[in-house]
Amino acid sequence: MIQWLSGHLPWEDNLKDPNYVRDSKIRYRENIAGLMDKCFPEKNKPDEIAKYMETVKLLDYAEKPLYEKLRDILLQGLKAVGSKDDGKLDLSVVENGGLKTKTKAKVSFVVEFSFGLPVTVTAANTNFRQVNQ
Repeated sequence: MIQWLSGHLPWEDNLKDPNYVRDSKIRYRENIAGLMDKCFPEKNKPDEIAKYMETVKLLDYAEKPLYEKLRDILLQGLKAVGSKDDGKLDLSVVENGGLKTKTKAKVSFVVEFSFGLPVTVTAANTNFRQVNQ
């Protein structure tokens, strides 16, 4: 979600070094505020995403997440920006939390997350790669 909203993650500058990626993820997991500062240096940081990450961070390895609580956090974020849950996830290209750019073509598909909720994803001018399961 952070990558979708900010356009990057701090460890993407060195993906060929798995130890660097791992260490960066561990460091930023312990410092969510630092992660948000790094990913959103100039714009308003999405507080609900930080709250979501902090909530997930508190989960034990085998603990079942309270999906309704996590969903409510994200819905609060939609409400904060004047949007509503229409069941569609728009992945239009934005610059660090800026306004959506006009798009030439859109691709829609349905993603079902592990907790069983289908979400329609609409993407524009986005590079996708196939991931084999």
